[in-house]
Amino acid sequence: MKTLKNLTILITFLFFTSSSFAADETIEMLNKLGKESMVYSKKIVRIDVGDTVFWKSTNPGHNVEFIKGGVPEGVEKFKTKFSKDAQYTFKVPGI
Repeated sequence: MKTLKNLTILITFLFFTSSSFAADETIEMLNKLGKESMVYSKKIVRIDVGDTVFWKSTNPGHNVEFIKGGVPEGVEKFKTKFSKDAQYTFKVPGI
């Protein structure tokens, strides 16, 4: 019985504190990075539930649009205007 009580307390603690561990990632939208053109500063980002990704329009002429296969299954559609900063908080984990 004591083990069940401790487990319940642990699960409750993890549930209520999970958002406090959320991470933020900033990705720059760039015209050039090294030898590549029209790129993002990071190619891959690991996402946990509650993480927010910020896209900074460092160079004009870029936008963000989630495409099938490019984001974790279950992520809502998302499309930004060109040359505007944007952010999205994920409700689904993935890479």
